[in-house]
Amino acid sequence: MTKGTMKTTSYLLITLLALVMSACNIINPDESLPGYIHIDEFEFESAQGFGSASENITEIWAYSNDQLLGAYDLPADIPVIDLGTTNILLRAGIKNNGISATRIQYPFYTDYRQDVGLEAFETDTIRPYFTYKEISPMAFADDFDSGTLFVMEASSQGEFEVTNDTENVFEGNGSGRGVIDEGEDIFRIKSFDQNIWFPDFSQTFLEMDYKCNNTFAVGVYSYLSNGEEGKHLALIINPTNRDGGEPQWNKIYVDFSEIIASTPNAVHYEMYIESKKDDGVDVAELYFDNIKMLHF
Repeated sequence: MTKGTMKTTSYLLITLLALVMSACNIINPDESLPGYIHIDEFEFESAQGFGSASENITEIWAYSNDQLLGAYDLPADIPVIDLGTTNILLRAGIKNNGISATRIQYPFYTDYRQDVGLEAFETDTIRPYFTYKEISPMAFADDFDSGTLFVMEASSQGEFEVTNDTENVFEGNGSGRGVIDEGEDIFRIKSFDQNIWFPDFSQTFLEMDYKCNNTFAVGVYSYLSNGEEGKHLALIINPTNRDGGEPQWNKIYVDFSEIIASTPNAVHYEMYIESKKDDGVDVAELYFDNIKMLHF
């Protein structure tokens, strides 16, 4: 046998061996084949002392045996490599400050765990259950069902009232209604003598249902022991009358944590809502319900 023939034979043997190994990998792949978790809905209820069960959970954060799989919009089919009996952990996700690019796991909702038996290419359906964690009582809450804890500020124009008009009540007996009429420009209300307090550097969120045809701002006044006052804007919120239609109710979660961290010497706070009439708006109307401020 010549050297050329030997070399050709060696190449053929190497190629044949590679094909055999490749075929073995197809039959017994190195990578595990996933099973799937399907989630198309969830259950949420409030807890004692937390008022309304309104929520705006927009995605589910999924873990397999405590390893993060990712965040998934619903309905979701979540691939899971861990087969057999697998512990699935699910957490409720929100848009922090209503912004799609800042999605987070909402810290005040409970986790959901369930063991599932997963097989490759098979799908198990899970319907998670969420509620509020056992935390300290809400620092502030107003559902407008029996009056309100807000008052007009002296510099405010327009009107503020509790409305019982069913077309403008989100749920329950009443909602807060603010109006900036023609010839008026500014609307301002704040919580009245509630002595709201938050621990230093605490995670602090505002929850609120609202609808409006005008932008408005939410924030807090901080007060020092000597009476000195500071004003802190948390967020400017856009109208909910998309495409020129009637305003629709929306739920938002507003993060006040940085404000609280920046005011460690405050002895109490008051929440405020204010609005300046937008260009092109003749009469600004703002509706609020289920306002809650929570903290750890």
